[in-house]
Amino acid sequence: MTLICCQGNYIETESLGVQETSIKYFPASILPVDPAARFSDLFLTRSKWKVEDLSPFLSDIAVNSKERDKLLLKYCRAVNDSNGVRYTARAQYNG
Repeated sequence: MTLICCQGNYIETESLGVQETSIKYFPASILPVDPAARFSDLFLTRSKWKVEDLSPFLSDIAVNSKERDKLLLKYCRAVNDSNGVRYTARAQYNG
């Protein structure tokens, strides 16, 4: 299953081998305000994120892109793969 999020309000899910996409309501407002807890919840939901998918979920705790980048450096590890840069958790979360 591949997860794609948009606007910090929902996550699109695509099942492997199926051309259908479903949408799951996932508002940023239900995530914790504490950055460590927020990243924990995000990485329990999805193990790898593109920055454009992750940004909407950080917009209320990071006032600008510089603050967002500081949070990404502290809580994420950047991994280059064939699809570009993805962010994974620095800490191991059990879900």
